[in-house]
Amino acid sequence: QLGIAVNTARNQIRAIFTKLGVNRQSEMVRHLAELGQLAAFVRGPDVLPEISPPAVVGNRGNAIETIRRFVMLPDGRKLAFREYGVETGMPVFFLHAVLSCSLLRDDEAQMAHRNGLRIIVIERPGTGWSTPDPRMSFESVGADLAFLADALELKQVLISGRSSGARFAIAAAKHLGARVPRLLLWAPRFNVDPEHGRDLLGRFYAGMRRAPWYARAALSLLQAKLSRPFLREMIMRSHERSPEDHAMMGREPDLLDFMVQQSFEALEMTHEGVAEEARLLDTDQPLDLDGLEAELIIWHGREDGFVDVREVERRVSNLPFTEFRLLDNEGHIFSLAAREKIFERLIAATPT
Repeated sequence: QLGIAVNTARNQIRAIFTKLGVNRQSEMVRHLAELGQLAAFVRGPDVLPEISPPAVVGNRGNAIETIRRFVMLPDGRKLAFREYGVETGMPVFFLHAVLSCSLLRDDEAQMAHRNGLRIIVIERPGTGWSTPDPRMSFESVGADLAFLADALELKQVLISGRSSGARFAIAAAKHLGARVPRLLLWAPRFNVDPEHGRDLLGRFYAGMRRAPWYARAALSLLQAKLSRPFLREMIMRSHERSPEDHAMMGREPDLLDFMVQQSFEALEMTHEGVAEEARLLDTDQPLDLDGLEAELIIWHGREDGFVDVREVERRVSNLPFTEFRLLDNEGHIFSLAAREKIFERLIAATPT
């Protein structure tokens, strides 16, 4: 029907094998079917991606007026961040999870003000409005954050990292040395769990391992169909394997709306940062705390369906941490009450 020779067809199939990272025709069909499932999942009415202006929230006076701010890095890249709380308060660098941005909920901003904190939430390279870094690594992000601390003239800064932001938080603390008295990781995700292959995110990571281009192909589909209804469904489906989190989102619809907005802003300019972070998490690098001077505190939910408690315990068993606390009846996205306790613990010199 195509008017080509059999050998031509075979050569074309070999080229497809090479691009997919497979060796057999059955593997090729299965791999393309998985990518097709993702394409079908995002298929729907064509909508233009929404581009939202920098958000402005908060009050004037002692509280910080929260808008996106930027610092120009030595190589010309732009690093975006937002600040919350009290302008003269204790500075805290907060490292968010992948597919997130610099937004905090209003009650979290109020919590920062109550506790006298100046929370600085940074959008990592290629996420939100920060310029992508083609050579992105945990160490390079740590160096970016050290530059930001210098630009803001911070003599001392606490650091907190949530989920996949944990390794970036460690790198930042190592670069800043004695300027970081305390580092708190909550629901830390140090690598991709190879056992999670039964849902959308699991298939995404499994496909990424087989072929490096898979992540960018999937994220391109996601960004092309970027809409709030789609993101809402994707987040709900992704959290089905974490019943505590799924139930919490059902109880607190505003929490789900907030997560949708975070993901929306994370992808509104580019998907390069999300793809690079997925690659870094999949390398399964060992944790290296050499040079870390900060007091290390780790909190994790016992019912976390994304990061198994046993995996976290295995990872940190030989680390010089001050405290490792497991929270009962908590999943991967901690309740608001637990989040305030986290920041209270971060600023406390001794356990409370």
